[in-house]
Order: sequence, then C-alpha cells, then structure tokens
Amino acid sequence: MADQQRQAGQRRPERRCADIGVPINQGTRACGVFRLGQTSSAVAVHLRKELGNRSAAATIGSSLESTAQMNRTSFLFSAGTPMAARCREYPWATSPLGEPHTWDSALQTLVPIILASNQPMFVAWGDSRTLIYNDAYAEILADKHPDALGKDLLDVLHEIRDAILPIVQQAYAGVPVQMDEIEVWLERRGYREETHFSFFYSPVRDAQGDIGGFFCACNETTAQVFAERRIAQSEAHHRGVLENMDEGFTLFDRDFTILEVNPTALRLVGLSREQMVGQNHWELFPGTRDGVVETLYRRVLAEQRPLLLEHLYSFPDGREVWFELRAFPVGDGLAALYRDVTDRKLAEQELREANKRKDEFLPMLAHELRNPLAPIRAAADVLAMPSTDEARIRRTSEIISRQVKHMTSLVDDLLDVSRVTRGLVVLEKERLSLKWAASTAIEQVRPLIEARKHHLTLQSPPGNADVSGDPKRLVQVLTNLLNNAAKFTPEGGHIVLTIEAEADKVSISVADDGIGMSPDMARRAFALFSQAERTSDRSQGGLGIGLALVKSLVELHDGTVTATSAGSGTGSRFTVCLPRQPDEPSRARHVDDGTPNAPSEKLRVLIVDDNQDAATMLEMFLEASGHTVMTEHGSRQGLERALADQPDVCLLDIGLPDMDGNELARRLRARPEMEDTVLIAVTGYGQDSDRQSTAAAGFDHHLVKPIDPLVLTRILATAKPR
Repeated sequence: MADQQRQAGQRRPERRCADIGVPINQGTRACGVFRLGQTSSAVAVHLRKELGNRSAAATIGSSLESTAQMNRTSFLFSAGTPMAARCREYPWATSPLGEPHTWDSALQTLVPIILASNQPMFVAWGDSRTLIYNDAYAEILADKHPDALGKDLLDVLHEIRDAILPIVQQAYAGVPVQMDEIEVWLERRGYREETHFSFFYSPVRDAQGDIGGFFCACNETTAQVFAERRIAQSEAHHRGVLENMDEGFTLFDRDFTILEVNPTALRLVGLSREQMVGQNHWELFPGTRDGVVETLYRRVLAEQRPLLLEHLYSFPDGREVWFELRAFPVGDGLAALYRDVTDRKLAEQELREANKRKDEFLPMLAHELRNPLAPIRAAADVLAMPSTDEARIRRTSEIISRQVKHMTSLVDDLLDVSRVTRGLVVLEKERLSLKWAASTAIEQVRPLIEARKHHLTLQSPPGNADVSGDPKRLVQVLTNLLNNAAKFTPEGGHIVLTIEAEADKVSISVADDGIGMSPDMARRAFALFSQAERTSDRSQGGLGIGLALVKSLVELHDGTVTATSAGSGTGSRFTVCLPRQPDEPSRARHVDDGTPNAPSEKLRVLIVDDNQDAATMLEMFLEASGHTVMTEHGSRQGLERALADQPDVCLLDIGLPDMDGNELARRLRARPEMEDTVLIAVTGYGQDSDRQSTAAAGFDHHLVKPIDPLVLTRILATAKPR
C-alpha cells in the first residue's frame, strides 16, 4: 500500500501559482507562502531561469523574500494573549527596533516567552531601552498601559528614573541585578502611591555577543507588604496593650505550656521571660495544681467560656498574694488575666472586722447611755415625791450631776474620735513637762483608782522631761491610759506610771497587773471600737474608743504608742514616746481646783430655747444663783423681749426653728442698745467650725450642751449689770 501511495504522490499534478504559473516546491503553502527555512534566493534563481527576465525576477524575488521573513517572525506574537495581539498590530517600523523580522535573534527568542508568561515580565532593548512587556506587567503599569509599549523604559517610569537608572546601567554593563522588597513611589493611577517590588534584571547578549538589553521578571509585593505592615502594627498594638496592662497576662496551649507572658506577669510572679515561656504551668507553679486554679482552667477548656476566681497563692519565698484570676478560651488553648488584689482583700477583711466592731459597738453604746439614764430617771422620780427632804434632794442632785458628767464624757469621746479621724483637730502646742501632764491626769482619774482600791505609783526621773504638745490633748491621752488600766485591773491591783527621758525622746508608760491581753488583742488594741472579751454585766464599761483616740492624738504629736502583754492574766503595758525638747525651764501651768467663782452682782438674764424642759431647768439654776431670769421659746419673741427689756446676758439656743440663734445674735448686735450685752451660744455642736460661726455672728461665748454649771458661773461672774 505504501508503494501505491508513493506512486499516487508521484502522479500528483504539478501545482502552479495562480498568478505567475511558477512551480511551487512540495510542502509550500499556496501563493508562495513558504515554510520557515526555505530560502528566498533559491526561489529567485528558479524564477529568473523560468522567465528569463532579470528585472522581473528581481522584483518577484524581493517580494517573496519579504513574505518569507514575515512568516519567519509571525511566531513572535502567536501567544494568543491581548498583549501579543497588541504587539502584532504595533507599528514597529516607526520604533527604534524596526520591523520584528529585523530584530536580533536573542530578542526574537525572548519576546514569545515573555508574551506567553503569566509572570510579570518585560524586556528593554537597545540604546533606546525600548520596552516590550506582557499582560501581567501591563496590570502593574495600570494607566501607563498601553502607551508604554515601544517607549523608553526610563521615560515610562520617569517618576523613579533617578532611582532605577543605576540599576539599568548595571544591567547594560552586563551585571545581573536582584532586588527584594524595594519601595518605590509610582504615578500609575494619576497620583503618587507607595509600591513594593521584588525583581531581577538579567543582561541579554545579542548575536554579536554584546549586551543588547536586559530581561526583567518581577513581582509586585505591595499588598503583601501592606498586609504584613498591618499585622506588625496590630501585633505592636497588641504588644503595647499587653505591656502596658496593669494585669498579668499568660497564654497557654491546651497542654498548659506557657506560650506568651507580659511584663506585669513577670513582675507579679518574680520570674524572667526565659524562665516562663515554654515551661509547663503546673511544673512552674506546683501550688496551683489539684486546686481551684486547675479546676478553673480545665472548666474553661471544657465549657469554652470565661470564668473568674480569687485565690491565695503562697510563693516558695514565703510571700502570700491574693490574685484575681480570669481565664478564657483562645483557640484550642486558653489565656489568663490576673492581678494582685492583696491590698483589697486586706481592706475587705478590715472592713468586715470594722463592721463587726460597729455591730458590737452600737449595743455597747446603748448600754453605756442607759446606765446613767437609769439613776437620772430614778432621781427625777424621787424629786417628784412630796415627802422628799433637803438631804435627799442634795444627794439626788449629786447623783444627777455625776451621771450627766459621765454621759457628757461619752459624747465628748465620740466627737473627739470623729474629729481626729477626719483630720479636724488642730493642736495648740506649747512647751510643757510630761511630769505636769502625768500629775494632772492622775488627779482626774484618782476617784476611780481610789474606788477600786488600786495602788498607783509614779516613777519620774529628775530633770527635764519636756515635750512640745497640746496640754489638753496630752492630759487626755494619759487620762485614757490610766482609766483603761483601772478598768481592767482587779480591786487592790497595782498601776505604775513611769516617765523616762532619753537624749531625743521622752517615754511615759502605764503598766498594770490586770487581766492582760491575748496576742491578737494586743495587735488590735488601738483599733476603733475594739475591746477585749467582756462579761455580761460589762462591769468595766467603755465604748472601745479610748485607745483609738490615744493612738490618733499621739501620732498628731509625732509620737508613737505601743501595747504589750505576756498574755491573759499577766497585765498590760502601754508606752507613749514623744520627741524631747532641749533643756529649758518648763512653763508652769495652773491646775484648776474646780471651785466656782461666785457672781459679784445680780444680773438680768434672757434665755431663748425652744426646748421648754431645758429652758426651765436652766432658769431654775440661774434663779437659784440669784439672777433675774426671763425665758422665751421662739427667736422672734426673744428678739422683741431683748429689745424691750435689754438684759445683761442672753443665752441663745442655736437650733431655733424660725430663726436660728446666729441670725438672732446678728440682729441683736445690730442694735446700739445691745452693744454691751453678753451673748452666750448654747448648742449641741462643738466643733471648731461651729465656734467660728457663732463668733462671726457676734457671740461672746460658746457653750456645748449639757452646760457645765461651773463654766457658766465663771462667765457670769465677769458680766456687769447695766
């Protein structure tokens, strides 16, 4: 069959060109479109022989040679891509490169490869650096495309010409150039924009072995760089948040290996980052295993929800820290936020103890107030009896006076504590001897000491024991300590007050052989409302505020006070230390013997008080003292009565309903006829601000209820009748 086919092929009629009847070699396409490789010179020789016409043969030969050259270069733009089509239509004859069939073989080899690739590529050829690129690079050029085709590369990228010129020159010098992640600012969409590229320039030699141009393959990494930058910024932000958090942060995988920690966490646990990251939590902190922390972490992993707890952790170095711990799931692991809440827990404990002491204090206060009220009530009933004789009346009055003083002392202590704790106490310091303060305090507590048959000893060194202090407050400190010792020392016990002077300080201690204190009680002896265990009869009495007041007053004098005891039944010792003053004579202080001054003359006194019982009792006292007394229960009536009768002394209640005592005093002082009248404020308020208000209103004196009759008698003794 093969022979038959060959014979058939041999019998095939000779094909001729339709135009000129020239035989066409086997395998050529019709009308003289030759395969690549068939030379145009051979065709021309054949035509010259056939036609015998040199001129015609030359013309036809030239035409066929051009056709053959075009067929040889048609594969350059056969990639089937938009850029291949554009290159095929481009007027290369007008470009520095000329017609494609005249291009160097190296360029002809590169162009089809570039046009067929989906990798951004281009070639810059010749001294003109003529640009040919593919579709992928056209996307990079954006609005510069399609005008960039066939143009000088440096003109196309004119905005970065100075930046890329050295690189281009290197490539043309035969040096390959690779650049990774370079930043350039392109104008490819009508505005300058930041872009990033990785590329390499590869020099390409022409047929003569010279550098004809260079080939470039590149990747735009702008989106990747921006994404990495956003990630880095996000990580930096997160890192900044973690580093500036007040809470410790730890990230775990599901096996509780520590993946990340922040500086606060390192500070809280006292470890370095190298000691924590990569370690197993349970091995690093064994005290948290098999307890509430492990239970919490495993619940977070199992239930995939955040949980919170507070726990006390004991470190190997003995530290005990309360942590507030919040754990929450993160991926297949978990994270924990924790902070030191030891101060808060201690404060909460102190608040609970204070609240407990308050709850104990209120019944004590009621008890202490009822104690004096009971004899006062009984005394009132005795005085109401018709058969009461003068001796019984005298005894009853003494009981009432004693109990009122006791109630006044309780209220004064409460007010003192309030003022001291709020920083409202202003000390009136002067140089004084603690020996004098001790003697004065002993005189004040002597009745209690004698009643309980105590043996009191004063041990005082010779020489100076001077300090700088408020006489009233330091006497109050020592009185409270002596009262405390007397209350808690059984009858017949011993109390020793010792003064010791050193170079820079003076200490004074009160020691007794009474009931003593437990270690816990000694630690909280100076806490407000704190008291030792009491029997149901509360024979010792008190509100648990005396020692708290002592501590506050001593600290206001830049001193210290301590309480010590060997235990229950061994007695107690309280020691006050104060800065010592240099050796100089101490100021002598007069000790009031308590004897009232008798009024030299009879006075006309006006009382204005809306409390009728209080006004009546004060009226009775003043009349018994020999004065003429007028009483009104309203401020406006009092104003009219004062202007009409012009009394020598006015005792005005401050808390009057229609016009307060301060306003009444101002109106009285505004009248010339009342200029010499002594105005005395009578009020339940005794703070410094209250005294300042009454002084500003025109009062001469400020008395706190209940009025001390001795103080009132002394004031009246200085007044003169009109």
